[in-house]
Amino acid sequence: MRPLKLTMSAFGPYAGVQELDFTKLGTGGLYLVTGDTGAGKTTIFDAISFALYDEASGQNRKANMLRSLYADNSTDTFVELEFEYREELYKIRRSPEYKLEGRKTPKKAEAELTMPDGKVITKRTDVKAAIEDIIGVDKNQFGQIAMIAQGDFQKLLTESTGERQKIFRKLFKTELFDSIQRELSERAKALGVARSELKRSIKQYISGISCDEDSQLASDVARAINDELLTADVVELIERLIAMDGDDEAQLTTKSEALGAEIGNLTEEITKMIKQIEIAENLKADEVELEGLLPKKGELVKAKEDADKRAPELDQLTRQVEQLAQEISRHKQKESLIIDANTLQDSIKKTTDSIEKTRGEAQVLAAEIEGYKEELKNLEDIAVKKAEINAKKAAAEAKSQELNGISDGLSDYIDKLTALKMAQAKYLEAEAEADRLDEVFRKMRSEFRGSQAGIMAENLQEGQACPVCGSTHHPAKACKSEHAPTEEAVNEAEAMAAQAQKDANTKSGAAREAKGLVDSRQESLKAQAKSLGAGNIDQLTSVLRDAIEENKNEIETLMAALKEQEGREKYKKDIEKKLPGKEETLVTKSEAINKLQTNLTSMSAQLESKNEQIGQLEKTISTASKEAAEAASRSCEEKKKEIADAIQEASENLTSYNSKLEKLSGSIEALRNQLSGEEAGDVAPLEEKRQALTDSKVAIDAKQQEIHTRIDGNRKALAGINKQSDALAEVEKQYVMVDALSRTANAPVGFGSERIALETYVQMVYLDRILYRANKRLMVMTGGQYELKRKESSDDKRAVAGLDLDVLDHYNGSVRDVKTLSGGETFMASLSLALGLSDEVQQSAGGIRIDTLFVDEGFGSLDEESLRQAMNALISLTEGDRLVGIISHVAELKEKIENQIVVTKAKTGGSSASIIAG
Repeated sequence: MRPLKLTMSAFGPYAGVQELDFTKLGTGGLYLVTGDTGAGKTTIFDAISFALYDEASGQNRKANMLRSLYADNSTDTFVELEFEYREELYKIRRSPEYKLEGRKTPKKAEAELTMPDGKVITKRTDVKAAIEDIIGVDKNQFGQIAMIAQGDFQKLLTESTGERQKIFRKLFKTELFDSIQRELSERAKALGVARSELKRSIKQYISGISCDEDSQLASDVARAINDELLTADVVELIERLIAMDGDDEAQLTTKSEALGAEIGNLTEEITKMIKQIEIAENLKADEVELEGLLPKKGELVKAKEDADKRAPELDQLTRQVEQLAQEISRHKQKESLIIDANTLQDSIKKTTDSIEKTRGEAQVLAAEIEGYKEELKNLEDIAVKKAEINAKKAAAEAKSQELNGISDGLSDYIDKLTALKMAQAKYLEAEAEADRLDEVFRKMRSEFRGSQAGIMAENLQEGQACPVCGSTHHPAKACKSEHAPTEEAVNEAEAMAAQAQKDANTKSGAAREAKGLVDSRQESLKAQAKSLGAGNIDQLTSVLRDAIEENKNEIETLMAALKEQEGREKYKKDIEKKLPGKEETLVTKSEAINKLQTNLTSMSAQLESKNEQIGQLEKTISTASKEAAEAASRSCEEKKKEIADAIQEASENLTSYNSKLEKLSGSIEALRNQLSGEEAGDVAPLEEKRQALTDSKVAIDAKQQEIHTRIDGNRKALAGINKQSDALAEVEKQYVMVDALSRTANAPVGFGSERIALETYVQMVYLDRILYRANKRLMVMTGGQYELKRKESSDDKRAVAGLDLDVLDHYNGSVRDVKTLSGGETFMASLSLALGLSDEVQQSAGGIRIDTLFVDEGFGSLDEESLRQAMNALISLTEGDRLVGIISHVAELKEKIENQIVVTKAKTGGSSASIIAG
């Protein structure tokens, strides 16, 4: 990747648009980025990194911090980079998210990449992915191999193995090996847990083995439970237990079945005997009951005949009940008509009252509507009055803004006047100090020059030629002053005087600038004072205060008047809102009165009709009241029920008697046929014998169930042991293999220097390759003195080792920690390591091409010889058309490197950069 042209706008310290044409620097060699501290040298690297990867080169500079503090709102912030990669031209433009003064919503970040074929990619994430695909590295890798940021490249030299592991993991993707380590460790742990669980399960199955207390194998079972037997022996033991219990269970089954058959026979015989006894008892009871029923038949027949004789009386009572029902109906009809007449009478009174009330409400409502209409006529001038007040208020507010502007200008004038006085005081103070130091310098220079003859005469010898006049005779040599200053003191005084004069000149310029600002503001204020009637600026404060107060009072008065009109306007709207409803209500009440009048006429006609019907019914009623008719009806109904119940009871009694007599006769005949002359025997001896046999069978069945349960439990234990033993054998096989692999890959600390984790081993290979490349440059930079080497073992046996570094000193043959190097030596070792890492990452990334390398600072710690050697090493990097940029303040580099980017910081804020090509 080779940058061709960089454009920065409102970016970092660059307030405007800054263009840098890198093609002026050529295609190879060194170039220097130099300038004032804080001027924006590193910002050039930031801009390139931001354009490519949406991030600045340093870790402390975020994208939302890149907007220039010196830029105005009309200048957009963006970076545009044209670059070449593998003879193809690309153009990328990015802008960060940033806020503009006075605006709440920030401008969104944007990106645009133009490909060699003209295709344009605009989405930020797509642009970043495309750049990584084109160049072949991400931002972190680019920072390690192409843009070595200030101070960052020294970390790799002094970091511990643990931190260096993290760096290498990111650069060389060795997390795969770390994942393998973790996976093996986790699988070994899981298999170990599974193995323990299977052993526990087998032991649990063994603990479930059972046998009879009197069994000859009881002691072997106890040994098995106590884990004293091998699993194979336990399996054989369980099989023997199952076989022995099986034989016992079969014998008990035979005995139980024989007893069951004998108990069944006894039960059948007992059941037959009990049935014969029950039949004999039932027959005797039926014969006794039949003998008691026979005398009652004549009595029941006579009762039936007496009841039937009352049937005619029952018919007469039925006719009387029907006649009374009609009388009761007429009474009820009369009562209903009376209730209706009374209800109508009440409704007529209520309707009459409602008509009078509604008429009164309508009259009140009509008067209220008339009043509202009169009010609306009085409120018709609201709009005109509001317009007049708003016009006056707008004029007063405009004047308020004008007065506030004059007040702000006056405050600014006072601030600028104060700043002017301070600047003038500082200038006078600096000028006095400059005059004093100049006087000191001139006096010291005069004393120094006056003492030169004494200094020369001090070394003159008689007969030796004077360097001034050539005489060999020195009769009156000049004397050296004891208080004369040295040349160094004179030079120092001269420098102090020059610096003081420079400071005075700077403060003089500041005072002139402040004076210009005051004069500019003063002219404007004089015109404004005149417009307000003030004689001068001094009177303006008082006049302005009175004018602002008067204007404020006027606005408040107008606001009160406007509020009053708004109240009237609200009242008018309320009336206009209520009036239609009132009018509609009045119409409704009129309609209601008409409707009530119609209802009153109808109800009066209905009342007259009801009274006529009541008079006609009274002529047809013979009983004194409804209650008397109902009492007579109830009496007839009671007599009817009495006669009907007597007839039904006599009939039912005779029918029931005949049915029961017939049923008893049939039952007695059937029971006599069942007995057939047999007599029931004694069942008690048979019951006793059956109970004894049943007790014997229960005991045998219980013993059989106990043995069956034991066999079932032992069979389950045997199946579980066999199953878990097979699984344990398979898990054991896997565990031995995986555990060995895990121990080899993870190499726990404390197992000796040869035991190194897999990922660390891979990283050690990368480190050795980096050191090979780094030492080529370090040997050049240090004149063959130093060579980096990987530390063979760690001083701390508990710490992770393998990536720590030592330095070999070829001058004395010693090997020591890299942290013992001096500042300059550390810089050269760090730079060499960073360059070696850059070469290795490029090689590991598939042969990517980085045609430009950027190195930020660090050369100030080198002595003259070390600087020369470092320069030689960097020059070697430029072979093959590689361009190497260096940021530095070192004066020697300015003299030795002709191609330069010079960054200048303006006094008024903002920076600029220019390219100087040698």
